[in-house]
Amino acid sequence: MTATDAIGYAVCLSHSGYTKSLIPFKIYPVLPDESAAKSGWIRIIDEEDVDMLYKSEDFVAIEVPVAVEDAFKHLERAA
Repeated sequence: MTATDAIGYAVCLSHSGYTKSLIPFKIYPVLPDESAAKSGWIRIIDEEDVDMLYKSEDFVAIEVPVAVEDAFKHLERAA
């Protein structure tokens, strides 16, 4: 999956030791994964451009304006 499949966005509060994969206070696309969510995990496209599971407690879901969401998706297509 890619950022165009994102169901929302979340801000990273802590990288919990994943210093190459996550940057605190950065916004990341959230991908759908109901099973992971039930177990306290969130699927994020990280700094290595890989969708991985991270502890939900390290993120806060946010709503972004449509213009910001469109810009994220445009960046994904341009990459």
